[in-house]
Amino acid sequence: MFPHAARPQQRIRMRAHLPRRRAKSAPVPPVVLIITAGPAARSSPERLRCPSTSIRWAVWEVGKNMTVYECNGDMIIVDCGLVFPDSDMYGVDMVIPDFTFVVQNKDKIKGLLITHGHEDHIGSIPYLLQKFDLPIYGTRLTCGLIRNKLEEFGLAGKTKFVEITPRQKIRLGCFTIEPIHVNHSIPDAVAFAIDSPAGTIIQTG
Repeated sequence: MFPHAARPQQRIRMRAHLPRRRAKSAPVPPVVLIITAGPAARSSPERLRCPSTSIRWAVWEVGKNMTVYECNGDMIIVDCGLVFPDSDMYGVDMVIPDFTFVVQNKDKIKGLLITHGHEDHIGSIPYLLQKFDLPIYGTRLTCGLIRNKLEEFGLAGKTKFVEITPRQKIRLGCFTIEPIHVNHSIPDAVAFAIDSPAGTIIQTG
């Protein structure tokens, strides 16, 4: 089971004249879950490390989808979304993931892969790119939606987009990622088969 950690989040405050309640829980450093593969897992130097808080964003709630994978010193990010506030979050327009762990390890990150163009998967990308640059991998429609969003922030011109298609394998560090066509309520959506020396993960998006 995943460790029960408090859910880190950043709240984007747009209407300062409205009162704001105290946060229910303060951000905490990410707890790291080590996933190893095979009978020699304990002695193997190869490991797949995922901050459990990132897994929580991706799996345990609707919104703020963002997963960070690390293996042999290389990192990739899958999705970077937001969630809209609860009814008691007065004056808050959106909630985004806590990027602290990602920023601290930005030199290890090989790219940002996006499964599809819904806001809970792409909405936080401008706020991440304001902290550092990284290439974005997505299908044609997904890249177009992200590009339009980044133009509002003046970031589209300096961001590298790499358009991908299903079954086209991508090599990022020690990871090999294969997009898989999936049906969703938005066109041009993909899942990812993420292969690494420590094992393979299917992320459906």
